[in-house]
Amino acid sequence: MNLIIADNNIDYAARLSAVIAQSYKHSFSITVFSEEQKLAQFLHKNSVNVLLADISLANAIMESSNIGLVLVLVENNELLLDIKLKDYQIINKYQRVSKIVQRIFDYYADSNPGNFYTLKTRETSKIIVCFSPGGGVGKSTIAIAMACKYTMLGHRAFYLNLEKFSSTGTFFKAGSGKGMSELLKCLHQGSELELKIKSLCRQDTATGVLFFSQPDNLLDIEAVTVDDLRQIISGLISCSLCEYLIVDTPADISATNMELLDLADQLVIISDVSKTNQQRLQQLENAAQVFAAHRHKTGLIINKASIGNPLKTKAHILARIPLMQIDDPGDLAVYIAQNCPIKLIC
Repeated sequence: MNLIIADNNIDYAARLSAVIAQSYKHSFSITVFSEEQKLAQFLHKNSVNVLLADISLANAIMESSNIGLVLVLVENNELLLDIKLKDYQIINKYQRVSKIVQRIFDYYADSNPGNFYTLKTRETSKIIVCFSPGGGVGKSTIAIAMACKYTMLGHRAFYLNLEKFSSTGTFFKAGSGKGMSELLKCLHQGSELELKIKSLCRQDTATGVLFFSQPDNLLDIEAVTVDDLRQIISGLISCSLCEYLIVDTPADISATNMELLDLADQLVIISDVSKTNQQRLQQLENAAQVFAAHRHKTGLIINKASIGNPLKTKAHILARIPLMQIDDPGDLAVYIAQNCPIKLIC
């Protein structure tokens, strides 16, 4: 996306440009102007997607028809008293850069509902689907530990929780804000998906893992269709947010889960050594239409493992995680990532 930052305070414009370029290098191509005349000359000859300009450069804004979206930088949300600027969106210039970028994505998506804007060519992303035939095995903990391990190795990892009862808020300081519910709403309204994904994406400060805040309504995930799922996965991959997408699935053989198994570059089954879950694992392995078709890309992580109770399996074992006495789920996931060898897909 072409982004022009224009402000007569060159120090502010340079700092803002540097931070955006460093943190969102896959999304923006940035040009900076501090003089109105040079800005006007550039806009006369070139088309731009987004112009982020201080109110002091209003004349250059109004004289150009080559701008897709104009966002006016103001101090302390001051009102745009100039009647000629009343139709432009405003952004408070003195706030966190991440908030400014979120507003850019939001406003651009809202102003281009039918225009599927493609961001810069993505790097290839790997889809890793974490599945368990039964609950209580620590699947979400292992999925997040895998995401943490990737970030520790210097990769970008996104954790996507599709469970009906999401545990995202247990592991990450998700706080309040828009998340999966807003994404699904935008999806059904036909909003520009990639930019909405960018604006709704959050990053855990402790681990660096990317994620969406958990749904506001339990029924939101229940209503996700196979087509919805395809669009979400495609959008996440297309906008170059991550190199590894770790998908945490519910423990059922639904149409959406079957679609995920087909989409996965790697299927990671997580089980413990309890008799109940051993039996469930055997049922899964004996289900030819589920397991056999994906055997070539399937690995097993045995959680809460013990030496005296081995697990019989046909799957390739990626890791054995011992039972640990760590109460905080987030701390447990990080500890596993730091201390337990897991064979990761590269």
